[in-house]
Amino acid sequence: MTEPHTNYLQANKSFKVKQKLAKASKQNRPLPQWIRLKTDNTIRYNAKRRHWRRTKLGV
Repeated sequence: MTEPHTNYLQANKSFKVKQKLAKASKQNRPLPQWIRLKTDNTIRYNAKRRHWRRTKLGV
């Protein structure tokens, strides 16, 4: 069961919601390899990675 405010499969989105979804999709990517080299492998993965089914944005 989904709450009505998290169900954004509709075509009619407000601009604010669309911006938030776009930002979230851009942030949801793996760590660049040059950062692993730069930090001498102390940072190994993106801790803020989000899966579309497990964790919802709540927009």
